[in-house]
Amino acid sequence: MGYKIDISKVKKDYSMKDPTKKPTHKPKTKDKLIVPYNVRPLKEHKDIIKRFDECIGAFCCNLLNCNVTEFNKEVFFSDIINSVEFETENDKEKFKEVVSTIFFDEDKGIAKFHPKVLVYSMTEEENIEMGNFLYDVLFDEKENYGKCIEEVFENKTGNVLTDLILDKLPEVAINSEKKKKQYKNFAEEITSVFNEDLKYLLKGKRNFCSQIVTLLKFYYVVYILRAVGNLNNMFDEKEVPLIYFTFDWEKVSKGRIGYENGWCLVENAINSLRSHEICLNILNCSEAGHNNYTYKEFKELVSKMNDDEKLETWQNLSEVVAMYEAAIKDENEYWTEYEFDSDTEDDILVEVEKLYGLIHNHHSKVTNAIELSRRYYDWFFEFCRNNFLRNRGRNGMTLNLTEEYVILLTKLCIKDEQKVRLQYIIKELERRGVYLDKDSRNRLIDFYQRLNVLEKKSDSGDALYVRSIL
Repeated sequence: MGYKIDISKVKKDYSMKDPTKKPTHKPKTKDKLIVPYNVRPLKEHKDIIKRFDECIGAFCCNLLNCNVTEFNKEVFFSDIINSVEFETENDKEKFKEVVSTIFFDEDKGIAKFHPKVLVYSMTEEENIEMGNFLYDVLFDEKENYGKCIEEVFENKTGNVLTDLILDKLPEVAINSEKKKKQYKNFAEEITSVFNEDLKYLLKGKRNFCSQIVTLLKFYYVVYILRAVGNLNNMFDEKEVPLIYFTFDWEKVSKGRIGYENGWCLVENAINSLRSHEICLNILNCSEAGHNNYTYKEFKELVSKMNDDEKLETWQNLSEVVAMYEAAIKDENEYWTEYEFDSDTEDDILVEVEKLYGLIHNHHSKVTNAIELSRRYYDWFFEFCRNNFLRNRGRNGMTLNLTEEYVILLTKLCIKDEQKVRLQYIIKELERRGVYLDKDSRNRLIDFYQRLNVLEKKSDSGDALYVRSIL
């Protein structure tokens, strides 16, 4: 039996039963495979995106296989005070003030002074979902982490007051079973390097809290950039475009590779995210139940079919494509402009590409559909604007790395080595999705010189070495 999409369910989920009405394009949250974005206006979640740091709680809960734990400051304070003896009431009040100042933020949340407190980070549902997403696509459960995760979160500091606070934190219940991942990985090459870097951060224990959020922010961006490239390739295994970054402290002009192949290259590509989400959602709505195939996995499934199964699958997909086209087609001028072309040889995969083409064309030309796709784009753009974009005036935006990110990435590239060649760092940055043009490489050399970590071997010609950054 071939693969069959449940047409009646697609009609129901996308409101295609009434031919007089246009279909809706709102995949259910539980069925999303690519990103956790929603289509509410940006103004409703702009502040949530700014508080991206709060997603660390859900990410760490996934690491420890526990749920985000409720934290009541008053009860917590009471437990601490009751465990300490005071000679006077004045001593008690001073102690309360010290604890409040050191261990709590101004918003009354607990400060991130130790990895153990990260699981108590309370936030909106959107950032909990973002933390779940980052875990799903970045953390490889097949990697051998040994006991290093538990050791970091249970590590004693040796400070009497800090350890007292940690001991009084509410008990965290470990789940009996591991949560099934929802989001699929569309950039496995990025995930592989992330796990190398996470292991290294976990070894550092004391610096974990200060660096894990920076690490997640960086990998969130490079993962999405690579995933979009892979998604837009669909069934084609060609190389994705190389994405270039520039540095916060350099001047950037048009015509540079770092400008042309940076944000300018990816800005339009990001607009395809929602179209791919809808296409995969329809593709996975099979008669056997909801699946979670990526394009690559579906291609592998098709390759294992016999001729009869392929014919049945092609006929079903052709019917789905015709149904979708009929549901959205009207007399608007853009339909006469739409032309489909494909280099794919497999007829089944051509139908999937045709379905995506119809969806994306609809979301590129119809006003309300354009707006919904734009809201997916807004999630990523707003985050990048806050963290990885710099406005270069008349030249517009460029992907940008600050000194904080360069220092962390340099540490991760060098790891435990005393020093490495500059060229090695360049290659390691590229493995992490960061490409630099010639001008940016020269600015990187200047930066290392300012930090006094650059050295030139007298017997190695122009070979430059970068010493470890502590």
